[in-house]
Amino acid sequence: MEGLHATVKAVVSNSLLREIQVGSNVMEVTHFFYADDATFLGGWDEENFTSIAQMWNCFHLASGLKINLHKSKLLGIGINFTTVERIMSVIGCVTLKLPFMYLGLPVGSSMAIIDAWKEVGEIFFSKLSKWKLKLLSVGEHLTIIKFVLGSIAS
Repeated sequence: MEGLHATVKAVVSNSLLREIQVGSNVMEVTHFFYADDATFLGGWDEENFTSIAQMWNCFHLASGLKINLHKSKLLGIGINFTTVERIMSVIGCVTLKLPFMYLGLPVGSSMAIIDAWKEVGEIFFSKLSKWKLKLLSVGEHLTIIKFVLGSIAS
């Protein structure tokens, strides 16, 4: 991932990839990496897509690692869905619509609404229930129950 990061930085420094600007203090963002996941952000134009595709190809030639386009997803925010589908067919990936789940958390939902957290809570409680019976004493069970009930009341 460090090699891909260096490649992205080189492409941006040569003005071949237009990043997005976040906030009033203008933080320029082009990519996020987590384990073997990569998220690329940029302006919606043909030059950016060409630059990203060429960057992936250079990365492949230099490292021997290839981007799996069948697992890749394209999301256009504020872009007509037919435009997203047209670019998707050129790149060879799938389209993504809001809201979606990433790393077990919802993205694109209004997180101020309690129902948006329902699925996250279900995942948490299903995983917790698998080990809590084995590892927690009666006192620890009571402590967790008091904590949960206390947080609901406030």
